[in-house]
Amino acid sequence: MFKQAKSPSLFFSNLETLVAMIDRKIGVSFLPKMAIKNGILKKYPNLRIDINQPKIARKIGLIYYQDSPWEEYFIELGECLRLTK
Repeated sequence: MFKQAKSPSLFFSNLETLVAMIDRKIGVSFLPKMAIKNGILKKYPNLRIDINQPKIARKIGLIYYQDSPWEEYFIELGECLRLTK
């Protein structure tokens, strides 16, 4: 079995783990703009973002169950995502 870490600073969400690794100089990563806007870097004053880099993008797909009662909302969400290129 796994042993629980004694230090509470070792417990992170996935994004926080990436940022902590970068802060410890053991990695680089792409971070979602939403995470940056919500202050994920506030605990890490030594980290910087190069805002002069070219825009990076990715394509995503939206998948849902056939005949879902939420289908109209998924379609609307897809349209919103398409408009935010």
